[in-house]
Amino acid sequence: MNRLQTVLSLACALAVVPLVHAQETAWPSPPYKRATVDSATCPRPEYPAASLQANEEGKVLLLFLVDAKGKILREQVARSSGHARLDQAAQDALRRCRFNPFSSADGPTESVAQVEYVWRIKPSTRFLAVPASTASGCQPPAMAADAGADAPKAPTRLSLLLSAEGWVDLARVETSSGNARLDALALGAYAQCRFRAPPEADGALVKGMVTVDHAWK
Repeated sequence: MNRLQTVLSLACALAVVPLVHAQETAWPSPPYKRATVDSATCPRPEYPAASLQANEEGKVLLLFLVDAKGKILREQVARSSGHARLDQAAQDALRRCRFNPFSSADGPTESVAQVEYVWRIKPSTRFLAVPASTASGCQPPAMAADAGADAPKAPTRLSLLLSAEGWVDLARVETSSGNARLDALALGAYAQCRFRAPPEADGALVKGMVTVDHAWK
């Protein structure tokens, strides 16, 4: 058999070898053996900024299938909060909890932990639109000499999430100028600002959303 025939024979043999996939652990049938969660080990889920802005609330129920050592095998949303990003934020945080599997006379065994998380916006975190003109303590960025050859095609639009005291908690670029270096300069500069609450806040501690369009000159 020459070299070409050998290669072709090997290729044909490989083509008929069935692919073997690792089987995904199946969910047990209810009623479940109950695992418990060590709540002291659970990080607090962070309220998504977009959900706060949209006033999204709800209650999500998560199921975690864990093995005899407490390692997560599978997870699922048993009951949605009604908002996908709240469900995802809860999963992202709560899968980092420490789980204690169900234990019997025969020792620990595969079991299911139920974790419910309630998303509620406190009155003190209601949102008001805060004018960008009320910013203080920061210097709007100027065109950088090392910004690169690409001239900005548009203003950099930023969305800023403010704390109750008017400081920037979260800043992100909503629309790029077309120059990443300039966008980063704008982000860094406006993140240092402090904003005043609008008159309709009546002195109450409220959170706010600011949209800034920074025009490059």
